[in-house]
Amino acid sequence: MGTRGPSAGTRTPAEREKEGESRMFALLVLLLAVVAGGGTWWLLRRGAAAPDAAADRREVGRIVLLAHGPDWAERHGVDARRLSAALLDGADPELLHRVDTEVGPVDLRFHGSGGRGRVTVTAEYDGPRGHAKATADLPWDDVPQQVRAELLRGAAVLRTWRAAR
Repeated sequence: MGTRGPSAGTRTPAEREKEGESRMFALLVLLLAVVAGGGTWWLLRRGAAAPDAAADRREVGRIVLLAHGPDWAERHGVDARRLSAALLDGADPELLHRVDTEVGPVDLRFHGSGGRGRVTVTAEYDGPRGHAKATADLPWDDVPQQVRAELLRGAAVLRTWRAAR
């Protein structure tokens, strides 16, 4: 029969207990490292997505203004530049609030075949004057990047935009 080594069978119960504690400590350190690494990855992904979401919201807002901006500007007695500054940059909180209260959420539906073609956008909402609907035909490059990515994967893309963030 072979030998197991000089101390294989001669460890005391205290030594075996200490070895078990060392293994548990190593396992705990490994678990904490995995949790910390996963948390860091999640925070980095979340932080990286925030600017894209803000850019997407701003680009969708521009499309809403293209579709409904002239009517809203006339109704509120302002020019298009002032309306755009209020809705996209928050430059006029009072006007922003008035439009948001009147319009509420605007639903957009993007249809396109993807690639370098054109994309049809329908923007609609239910306001105090009833249902309002406008359609625009946009070049592919004028569509928000995240929407283009979704159009390449499927048929239609839906977005909801609201004046008040």
